[in-house]
Amino acid sequence: MKLITEPKALARTFSTLIERHNRVSFAVAWATKGFDGYEKLVANSRKISRGIVGTHFCQTHPDFIERFQHHKSSRSFGL
Repeated sequence: MKLITEPKALARTFSTLIERHNRVSFAVAWATKGFDGYEKLVANSRKISRGIVGTHFCQTHPDFIERFQHHKSSRSFGL
């Protein structure tokens, strides 16, 4: 396991891992669009085995929700 604390390193690692592996799982407090990781996730959405995205405080971008709301392995949650 590797702890990544820098945003640029996280974005770079996320994109690399999406490309490298056949299955992708993720859980995030919120999600957005307009960065390389989002584009890689969209292009490789067939690889998502589980995706959980928080929606509390309206931080998740509506376009992200719209894009993945019907994906069989994605879920959103709000508190």
